[in-house]
Parts: sequence; C-alpha cells; structure tokens
Amino acid sequence: MEGTLNETQWETLLSRIENGDCIPFLGAGACADYIPTAAKIAGDWAAECAYPLRNPNDLSQVAQYLAVTGGDYVAVKEKLLRDCIHDHPSPDFEGPCEIHGTLARLPIPLYVTTNYDDSMYDALEHFRGRAPRRRVCPWYLRPRDRPAVIEDAEATPDDPIVYHLHGWRGDPGSLVLTEDDYLEFLVQVSEEPTPIHPQVQDALGRKSLLFIGYSLTDWNVRVLFRGLRQASRCTSQRSSITVQLRPTGPDDSAETRQRVEEYLVAYFDQMNVHVCWQRANDFAEALLTRWKERSDGVPD
Repeated sequence: MEGTLNETQWETLLSRIENGDCIPFLGAGACADYIPTAAKIAGDWAAECAYPLRNPNDLSQVAQYLAVTGGDYVAVKEKLLRDCIHDHPSPDFEGPCEIHGTLARLPIPLYVTTNYDDSMYDALEHFRGRAPRRRVCPWYLRPRDRPAVIEDAEATPDDPIVYHLHGWRGDPGSLVLTEDDYLEFLVQVSEEPTPIHPQVQDALGRKSLLFIGYSLTDWNVRVLFRGLRQASRCTSQRSSITVQLRPTGPDDSAETRQRVEEYLVAYFDQMNVHVCWQRANDFAEALLTRWKERSDGVPD
C-alpha cells in the first residue's frame, strides 16, 4: 500500500533497532485506546466552561482559556491528570498490536515520550523485569533553578531510560499543555543551556527517530519538530520515520485530502522524515512480526 514502508525501509529500520541507533518518540495517538484524545478532552472542557472562542477541540487553546480565566496554570494541569490520566486502565502489553509492549520487547536503549502517563515505563518493567530510569525535561524551570544534570550511565537495552519531554504525571507543573507552555518550551530548548538531557540531545543529532502517535496537521507537532531540530545542534544524515493516520475531515474531498498529504510529505521530507500512513496498532503488529522473523524469537 502506498504510504507504508517498503522492504528496504523495513530492513533499514530493523537494522538500526538492532544496533541501538533508533529512538522511538511516542505521542498521544499511542495511548488513544485507553486515554481520551486531546480533541475529546478539549470538547468536554469547552462545553463545561462555555468556551467562547474558535477551535473548541484544540486542547492547548481551551486549556489556555481555563488557565487565564481561572488564574492558575497548574490547576488546569492537575485537572487533566485527575480527569483523564490517573485512573486510566493499563494497556494489554502482551497484545501483538499494543505499541508500548512491542517497543519494550526490542533492544532499544532510550525511549522519548511527549505523553504524561507511565505506559512506556510500565511496559519496560513488564518485559525487562526491572524498572527503567525515568527522566523528565525541566523546561519549566529557570536555568538557575534546574537540578544539576544527573550523571547517568549510558542508556542500554539492559538499563534503558524513558524520557518525558513534555512532562510527567508525577509533576503537574512539568506538563506542556497550554499554548503558552508550547511557546515557552520552544524558547527554552532553543537556548543555551538547553534543558534537554545530554543523552537525548546527543541521540537527536546522531540517531534515527521513530515518531508514533502524532498528528502532523497540529501546530504543536510543528513546535515539537522545530524544538528538536534546535536542541540537536546538528543535522543528522540518518532518515527518520513518522507513523500516523491519513488526515481526514468531514467536508474534505479526495482531491483536498491528497493535496494535504502531499504537502505534509513534502514538509517533513525537508527534515529527512519519511511519512508512513498507518495506524499505530497496525504498525506495531507489523514491526513485532518482522522482528520475530529477523531474530527468531523475542525476549520475554
């Protein structure tokens, strides 16, 4: 099918995973089966507060409105965690289509997520039999208030790191949620010293990236990509992959959708990122199948 990976791209991806040269980036779409989508959360909140502006399904804008009118940015983040994150069911990590479980089975040393939940951490604990190291980007703290960088041993498949780039549920203030948060995050990662962990910063410049669960039409994803390019301080010659659904809209014609797809492919091609139009679950199943065939078995 056009838009999926061809055999050469699959071989390249599997080889880089095998050599520890591929870093997964997990977005909200990776959790869509058990955590409400951003559009759903935004719509519910907009209805609750009689949101008067446009784009009631844009979570960053609705959260911004609630933070400004309520006078407390952290309270909005605590509301999100309370309403949508803290009590969500655990994924079935053993399922062949569950992306966290698939990635946890692979010999990957470093996992980066912009999600606030613990699914990647829990999947690694489930399959590796030990807790990985969790690190959180301190973008929200002034440089002089940031804790000293932890002198981590190099991340390895036997001792992996899960890096929360946009915050973690255990620290509500760390969440990148409102429009102001996204803009401040971009400012902070573009300056020196960058708040991004040295091992993550190094990986951004040297390794292939595998983005799963992002919507390329969202402006906050553009902020993320631009911030990553700034933070890497280097242009990698390695290609990366982003896996996502084709953009759709209730009033879009086939011609309009095709033009949008062509634009997005061209946009990300400038950054050497190949767009794979596929559901995260379908990609997870294909990746696990191919890895089993390649390695003749996946570690339990």
